[in-house]
Amino acid sequence: MRASLSEQPFDVLQLLGATLSQLLAPMHLTALACTCSTLGRALAGAVQELKRDHRMLRAMLTRCGTTLGFVAGGPRVGLMWGGKSIDAAESRLIAMLVQSGALSHVPWLSLNNNNIGDGGLSSISVAFRAGRLAQLKELSLSRNQLSDLALAGLAGAVASGALDTLLTLRLSCNQIGDAGLSAFARALQPTADLPT
Repeated sequence: MRASLSEQPFDVLQLLGATLSQLLAPMHLTALACTCSTLGRALAGAVQELKRDHRMLRAMLTRCGTTLGFVAGGPRVGLMWGGKSIDAAESRLIAMLVQSGALSHVPWLSLNNNNIGDGGLSSISVAFRAGRLAQLKELSLSRNQLSDLALAGLAGAVASGALDTLLTLRLSCNQIGDAGLSAFARALQPTADLPT
């Protein structure tokens, strides 16, 4: 059974478009005519997901008292997003903002008193590893139902060197115990100084 054109990988479609454009003129219009509608159908799911994420992000930012334009402009001030009912799903959006570099100049980020949880902080911690928070000096995560598991993920971001500018981390009123604190303390120690 043959796969339809919409099921082909992008590089195959690109090669097909390039081949057809060499045979017919004008080249750029031929490539577009041959691939756009098929690519549009193939990417429809991804486009719908992006539109959904955009709506969710806009709603979250409105609830946080800011706008998409302000965040897209690369704010150079601290962001007070505490007590805004941010959950694990919206934490994924914060992670996307971090990875995009939109928060690269933010000196402090307050996410206190939300519902981020371990899964949400895991998403954010992975984004932190991209190293796009060059100015972050303070991160507040108090009252977010975080456990040792979440702190271990954050420790990984610290150990990677991506949060070297971080001076203050607030974690009060979470379910973090000795195991999480030990993992975090180990991440703060430079590996060169550890005994062999």
